[in-house]
Amino acid sequence: MLWRPLMGRNTLAWAAMAAVYLLWGTGCLAIKVCLDQGFGPFALGTTRLFAAASVLALVAVATRGRLVRSELPGILGAGALYWVLGSGLQVWGQ
Repeated sequence: MLWRPLMGRNTLAWAAMAAVYLLWGTGCLAIKVCLDQGFGPFALGTTRLFAAASVLALVAVATRGRLVRSELPGILGAGALYWVLGSGLQVWGQ
């Protein structure tokens, strides 16, 4: 991995935890602000999902060097379920 030589295992774990707290913790606030600005709930959920999927695809390519074609149906299926049952219902509920 690209960053492993730069950080120790403990530092990497704390950085990951900080990222989770920062990104997840500000998610509800970001949803509220975007809904107040006129975004539709499912359009907002779709935008968030595609942004996250793009980042994860870049990380996968950077760390593994490629995306495996046989994994794509599972990835797309999980993403669709997350969009409807996870993020979609959360945004709609707010």
